[in-house]
Amino acid sequence: MKSVPAALTVLILLAAMIFAVWGRPSTSTFDIQRRDRLAPAVRFIAFAYEYLLNRAPDADGLATYQRTFEEQGPRAVALELAQSAEFRRFDRPPDGSTPAVDAQDTATRVVAAYEAGQNDQQLADDGFGRLSFVLLIAGCLAALGWLRRAATRDVLPDDSRVFLPARYIVGLFAALALMTWASSDLLLGAFGRSNRYVYIEWLSQVTALVGARGLANVWTPYPQGAQDAIVGLAALANLLTSAGQSDIWTSFTVFRVLFQLLFLVLPSILSVAVVSRLGLHMSPGTATVAALGTAFSIAPIYYGFLAAYVIDPLPVMLSLVAVWCVATRRFALGGLAIGAGAALMLFPLLLLPVALVHADSWAARLRIITVSAAVVALVFVPPALANFDMFMSPMRWQTARPAWESWYAFVNWAIRAPHEYRLPYFADISVGDAFGWVFWGLTPRVATLVSPVPPAPPRWENIVSLCGTAAVVVACFAARHRSSLSLVRWTLLALAGFMFWGIGWSPQYELFLIPFVLLGVRPAGVGLVAALLLEGLTLLEYPVLLPWAYFYGGSSVWLMWAALLCRYLVLGWLCVYVLQTEASPRALLSRLRGTSSRRGAPVAATVLLLGAAACVPTMPVHAAAQPDTITCATDSPIIRPPLSESIGGEVDWPIAQGHYYGQTSNAPRVGFNIINDDSADFWTEFQRLGGSPALGYPASRRFMWHGQLTQVTQRAVLQWSPVAGQVEIANVLDLLHEQGFDDLLLRFDQIPPPAEPDEVGLPFETIAERRLHWLDERPAIKKKYCETPGRADPLLLWGLPTSQASNVSATGTVYVVRTQRAAFQEWVDGAPWAAPGEVTVVLAGDLAKEFGLVPTESIVPEPAPVHL
Repeated sequence: MKSVPAALTVLILLAAMIFAVWGRPSTSTFDIQRRDRLAPAVRFIAFAYEYLLNRAPDADGLATYQRTFEEQGPRAVALELAQSAEFRRFDRPPDGSTPAVDAQDTATRVVAAYEAGQNDQQLADDGFGRLSFVLLIAGCLAALGWLRRAATRDVLPDDSRVFLPARYIVGLFAALALMTWASSDLLLGAFGRSNRYVYIEWLSQVTALVGARGLANVWTPYPQGAQDAIVGLAALANLLTSAGQSDIWTSFTVFRVLFQLLFLVLPSILSVAVVSRLGLHMSPGTATVAALGTAFSIAPIYYGFLAAYVIDPLPVMLSLVAVWCVATRRFALGGLAIGAGAALMLFPLLLLPVALVHADSWAARLRIITVSAAVVALVFVPPALANFDMFMSPMRWQTARPAWESWYAFVNWAIRAPHEYRLPYFADISVGDAFGWVFWGLTPRVATLVSPVPPAPPRWENIVSLCGTAAVVVACFAARHRSSLSLVRWTLLALAGFMFWGIGWSPQYELFLIPFVLLGVRPAGVGLVAALLLEGLTLLEYPVLLPWAYFYGGSSVWLMWAALLCRYLVLGWLCVYVLQTEASPRALLSRLRGTSSRRGAPVAATVLLLGAAACVPTMPVHAAAQPDTITCATDSPIIRPPLSESIGGEVDWPIAQGHYYGQTSNAPRVGFNIINDDSADFWTEFQRLGGSPALGYPASRRFMWHGQLTQVTQRAVLQWSPVAGQVEIANVLDLLHEQGFDDLLLRFDQIPPPAEPDEVGLPFETIAERRLHWLDERPAIKKKYCETPGRADPLLLWGLPTSQASNVSATGTVYVVRTQRAAFQEWVDGAPWAAPGEVTVVLAGDLAKEFGLVPTESIVPEPAPVHL
């Protein structure tokens, strides 16, 4: 039997060498993005756009020219682009005369350039990368061979000589973590914009969207418990900042601090303490090495208190608490920790079969099941009943993503599999969706989070992952004895096995593994080397090599894949180590027979149910190719009342240099001030533009937005221009279009997308005259547009029309005209909120708040000032 691992090692090394030398052509500088996987029509259209217009094709143009390409050939595509108004504008000589080269010649030149290979990718010299690929894998296999031999002999003959009390380790780590966190997050410089906080800003925008749509109508990539906790933190931050006024301690900065303390800093410190306690059940040396390794190795520091874009330390801490509770026979508390951890991130559910096997009585198993199931049901059942599709969206999204940073991704890259992931929720806000198999990011566009993720047919990765995860769950019942060491090792198998078979790997996942590697691999020094090897490979692959592979290609691609595969070799070795030291086929068969008894059947059913829930992230729910748009569950948009034009009824009064308004607040004695000061004269400009009859009541504090000092009213977003010395009204509907909210505006607010007339080169007067004539189709809408509140200038208040009147409802007649700053809805058949023929206005200021365009802290009301 000892020759089997050696033979497998030789075969794997030989296969890697053959693949590296003969198995694949040279890589290009864009090899990870794999643009060569596009269809011929798409490749030519993209080339023609870049050649003629110096930009990538938009979705509408791509669809149009694909039909032209298929019906008339590539030259017809080039000819149409050469005759377009956009190209004529670019190609026009400085004197405005006719271009020297006509469209026919231009089209011929484009086709000739394409056929001459100007679109071909240049191959990179990747010989060093191929050689390094083999050497790195060979080095990893050699290291694993050393670990296998070292684990069979006593490297530390007397563990009692290696001991440091837990309070010193935890105290030192806590001091380091708190000082580092304070210096990087509490100094004054940390309160400006920083790339470290983009993720937390995204979370803040999500909570604002939840406030506008409701908790059951917004999904995030996390299970419901994480979303509940984050929304709760945002509410607490708003509560803490509503009592005072500060330019520094806004609701966002308080939310940021609370998030880091709850999800990152405190769980990291507590994890070190729990690891030390758990290690003492094995030996003092194990407790010392495990606590030091957990505290001061790469992953806990990088993802514990230096990073600001994960939530994993909290569920990691709960997983450790669960194992410690089971080891100390606190079974109810163990079930509570498993349930709480699973509510935040599903990984802790994998501890359930391990805990049930190591519980020493049926009463203990029942307590674990009852408490964990109660917690999971309490968190998951209400949102599932309220909106099941939205509740399932996080799990569908996780499984629907490309196979990212995994051996599945390597296989797909090697066989040049198609890559068609164009749905909007795959476009990460910081990276995008054009980077091929190595998928990067966890933050979809906020606009996509209000539409549920649909299920779809399976991919091969989903099926293999599901089968592999099921095998890992079954293997957990093969424990041949109960002990703290056995409990830790089987936990390591459950987590490492799941991550081996999962369709993707995020680098913070190692936080779950490192403590159990340090505790479970004996001797303690061998466990430390194994943990450092896993962390080093993950650090090498991400964040060191992955960006190089994305943007430079060549040898860095091979190096990145080698580091990735080596990580999976380590995961596989950890699983084999546990099975060799702890598994017994006889014990597995005995337990499987026991579950068929009357006493074991309920437990078996519960394990299967919760085990299936743990496998949900691997279930097949997405096909490889999808359309470019999200389809709604119904054929017609969801009809709901328009946003109110006025709230009114509350008290307002003059204050120094301005006025206080409480009309847009839901609580007494709080509202918003609009004033003149050294920064801007908002109060003067507010009156000049018509005051509250024209603009509505103020609905936010001042804030910086797109580089300008801004304040929101119900009907407008006012921006101070230091150059002009006056307020300008922002084109909110245009901004919503640019940020991809058109589908949501149509679905929830019955606002059609903007038209795209050919107006290049036309003077503003001509454009305005043409667009204002669009209003003639619906006299009622035209009357509402022209008869502005407070007799304000319609062009100033509403902006130009951007769509013609169209009926957007499949269940009634509702004609809508979109403008740059509002939308006009004529309810021909009437509605519960509008008489037949009545025209209502959807207001720009309310839309800006509803879609999270403005910072959360800016819409927190201010305490009412004293009367003058």
